[in-house]
Amino acid sequence: MKKVFNSYPMPMEPAKHLPGIVGPTTVMGYSAFLVTNDKVPEKVVYDLTKMIHASRAELVAIAPQISRFDPKKMAEKHVMPYHPGAIKFYSEAGQWPPQQ
Repeated sequence: MKKVFNSYPMPMEPAKHLPGIVGPTTVMGYSAFLVTNDKVPEKVVYDLTKMIHASRAELVAIAPQISRFDPKKMAEKHVMPYHPGAIKFYSEAGQWPPQQ
């Protein structure tokens, strides 16, 4: 699958917020990312990226399915170019350039 899409095996255990997982199950995991264009101001993308990075607890409270979200691993290598606002934040957070 990695030849087609940046994915990884993700072991799951039954949990209240995972109704389809009835026993130990390995599923295909992949990272989510936001897409924008170069017309969005740098400050908007910078502020949004910074807010997501700082809001793990609040995001997981809303959607427990993303409990594996790690703000320290937000910048990842992929073929999509990064917006300058995201690059600015990731540089300040020590995540630029992506290492994985």
